[in-house]
Amino acid sequence: MNDYTKVTECRVTLSVFSRTRELGYVSEGLGLSPTKEYFKGERVPPHVNGLASERISEFNMWLFKVDIDDLRSLEDHFSALIELLNDERVAQLRAISSECRVTIDVYIINEAGIEISNDLMAVLSRCGASMSIDVQN
Repeated sequence: MNDYTKVTECRVTLSVFSRTRELGYVSEGLGLSPTKEYFKGERVPPHVNGLASERISEFNMWLFKVDIDDLRSLEDHFSALIELLNDERVAQLRAISSECRVTIDVYIINEAGIEISNDLMAVLSRCGASMSIDVQN
């Protein structure tokens, strides 16, 4: 990360989505309890679905928010995520990604661009995750 990235708010969430699978096995495989779960057919609030109003979920969703202050830097959030995703969890996510959509969801309010480290890109690649970034100025 460079000093030019000034964050005023940031959230990083590991997300797993499936239209057909129940996602309890994600918690078991990763050894993590979700911050929030939504089930197919359940109402999902706007801040989760990125839309202006709530909607009915078409997916089962397992969400794990990186547990650091939202006012910390994006680099701090990514470092915490890399620390969380040890080799065993990366292997589990790789297996999960063969059946489900796995994403790293980033929400950030900042005053400049963002930079994603090679270390984070390598972890994402190894665990079969994609990244979704919502940047607000």
